[in-house]
Amino acid sequence: QEAKVTIKYKDGSTQGTNDNPVIIPVEVHKNIIPEVIPGQKPKDALDNYVKVIFKAGTGGTVSGDLVYYVSPEVEVNMTSQAEAVTKTPSIGYTSNGGTWSPEIKAEKIENEKTYEFNFVKSKDIVEKTDDSVKKPEGYVTVKFIAGENGEVVGGNKIYFVNPEANIKLVDKDKATQGATNELIIPEAKANDNYGFAGWVEEIDYTNPIKGDREHVAKFTLGQVTLTYNAGEGEGTVPAEVKVSYGTSVRLARPDGLSKENATFAGWKLDGEDKIYQAGELVTLDKARTATAQWTAAKHTVTFNTMGGTDVPS
Repeated sequence: QEAKVTIKYKDGSTQGTNDNPVIIPVEVHKNIIPEVIPGQKPKDALDNYVKVIFKAGTGGTVSGDLVYYVSPEVEVNMTSQAEAVTKTPSIGYTSNGGTWSPEIKAEKIENEKTYEFNFVKSKDIVEKTDDSVKKPEGYVTVKFIAGENGEVVGGNKIYFVNPEANIKLVDKDKATQGATNELIIPEAKANDNYGFAGWVEEIDYTNPIKGDREHVAKFTLGQVTLTYNAGEGEGTVPAEVKVSYGTSVRLARPDGLSKENATFAGWKLDGEDKIYQAGELVTLDKARTATAQWTAAKHTVTFNTMGGTDVPS
């Protein structure tokens, strides 16, 4: 480039005028120059220019123009160059909210300087509470869904999990307080007269979560028990019977039970006055107890009146 000047000497003489200035060739150097060939100082950088490096901290990588040479004689501000750097977070991190260390500001940089980008650590387990919660890049999905005749307490659950964080599934009663590498399995609750029969697919407690998983709570008709009681008798009562809710069963024979001077009259179910006979069908819609009922045995007594008036037996 050219500079048009008027030269004034110490003795008061001058050279050039406003209308006819002296033209001097001027070499203009930029204060901030990117490195073009890795490891080589740009040809436009003066000898005293110092290196400025952008690099990634833990949790990701950076790319783009990462090395510059700057003039140490003037203040420079590397903000726009830092903003132009592409930040790529690793799984479990984000660039949102990330910062440079040290802080970038307008200053003279007189010695080689490195700025390190600090990625922000994401949560390793993110619960999807509504549609505004987005799945982090690289995460996997774990779902807990209720099947028919029951629910997942608090509603169906969807979690986004960092597959590199060694997260394992754990039951609530076995969870470690404060642990960050455990995902607690939600509670499954059956409707009335049903029971929780487990998860499909089966819960894998051993291996860390590395891929998508979907667990559906399975509910089946609940089990109800018929228990026998000897009442006032003694001996061995029939074995208890355990069946699905709503199943009809036949009442057992009283074999092994007896009561002195009494005969077996049947079974009475708790909450009822009716006496059922052995072999009758009863429907179990809840746990029941069949209690043995007894009646006094009848004995015939014959009197010898020795010629007197007969006495009815």
